[in-house]
Amino acid sequence: MAVAAVAVFLAACGGSSSSSPSTTGSVSSSTTGTAEATTTTVVSSSTTTTLAAIASVPCPSTGSGTVCEFYSPTRNTSCQIDGTGALCLTVNPARSAMLTADGTYTTCQGQNCLANAGLNTGVLAYGTLTSNGTYTCVSRQTAMTCTASGRGFAIASSGTEPAAA
Repeated sequence: MAVAAVAVFLAACGGSSSSSPSTTGSVSSSTTGTAEATTTTVVSSSTTTTLAAIASVPCPSTGSGTVCEFYSPTRNTSCQIDGTGALCLTVNPARSAMLTADGTYTTCQGQNCLANAGLNTGVLAYGTLTSNGTYTCVSRQTAMTCTASGRGFAIASSGTEPAAA
C-alpha cells in the first residue's frame, strides 16, 4: 500500500523533490496537469510544542511491520509512514504532503493527489505521536504534523504549512 500510495502521489505531482539546501521559508512551485506541486524546505530553531509533553504510541502496522497508517480522529486526514517517507492526505479539500528524510516536503492539491487508506486503518488520537524510523507524526486538533531531521509540515483542512519538530 505504501509503495502504491507514494507512486500515485509522485505520479500526480510530477515525482520530483528538491534535496538541495534552501534558505528559511524558501518555496518553489511547479504545475503538472490538474495537480499543483510545491516543494518547501524550512529551517527553524524554535517550536511551539515540545514533543516530551505528548504521549507516544506505537506506529500502527499494516502487517508488514515496515509501514504504518493512521487517520486523524475526524478521518479527514490519513497518513502513512514507511522507510522512504511520510505521506499525509486531506479528503476535504483534496490535498497531500510528502516528507523526505531531510525534512523537505512536497505538497499537491486536487483529486489526483489522493490515495485510499488501507483496510482497518487505525486512528491516531489527538495529543499523541507515533514514529517510524526517521519520521514522527503528531496528531493535534488543529493539524497533523509530520517531521524528519527537525523539519516538516502541518496539514489540515485549512492548508499545509511548514512545521518544526
